[in-house]
Amino acid sequence: MRKKKQWKSLTCKTYQNLDSTCETCVFFGLEKRFKATTSIDCCSISPREPNKKFRVCLFFFIKEK
Repeated sequence: MRKKKQWKSLTCKTYQNLDSTCETCVFFGLEKRFKATTSIDCCSISPREPNKKFRVCLFFFIKEK
């Protein structure tokens, strides 16, 4: 069986440059390190809270069992 690909919206705990990769993110209130097959719009400023220096990452990744 094939693994399902899913879009997930994650909030970055770390933030530096817009072109830097997001490794540490908050997912369901927990810090998790995971590998994404493809990162899209990584570390873009959150439109909901532009004053905060958190970044929003969108990862297109394969969910592992």
